[in-house]
Amino acid sequence: MKKYIYGCLVLAISCFIFVSCGDDDEPVQKGNAASYAAGVYSGIWEEVNQTTQEVKKEEGTLTITQSEEYPYVGILEFSCPNLKNVDAKITPANVMWNSSDFIVSNAKKVEDKTKGYNLNCAVDGRIDSWKLKLRFYNVIKPRGGKSTVYYFSFVGEKIADVSEE
Repeated sequence: MKKYIYGCLVLAISCFIFVSCGDDDEPVQKGNAASYAAGVYSGIWEEVNQTTQEVKKEEGTLTITQSEEYPYVGILEFSCPNLKNVDAKITPANVMWNSSDFIVSNAKKVEDKTKGYNLNCAVDGRIDSWKLKLRFYNVIKPRGGKSTVYYFSFVGEKIADVSEE
């Protein structure tokens, strides 16, 4: 009889242990991911010329602002004056919650000169603990010249929130 009572007691204790180990420790995301991720990120831009394999690295920024038209969309603005193929590029991208961080992506090419979007390529990245890693490519074709593919990446940290006007 003692064995049965002991066995039931061990079973009950082990059930309590497993119940207390729930995965409810992660923060619950509330609100719009694009507004939470919005801000100025400062870091290093890297540009790789596919043809020559030349690599350039320069300091710059990436700014995410929430779209007025679509609240779940962030408008990405790239700034790196020393890399002419990066500077002043603008594109919309979906900003989504992923556990306790964000995923930034646009799965298709977007070029709409009427809205000021001038980056015609797909972008993907991740923001984890306010550190942003992003990559994309761009095809540059000078007038009358041969097309060159450039691969870009950005790694940086959030340094400021975007002020609401």
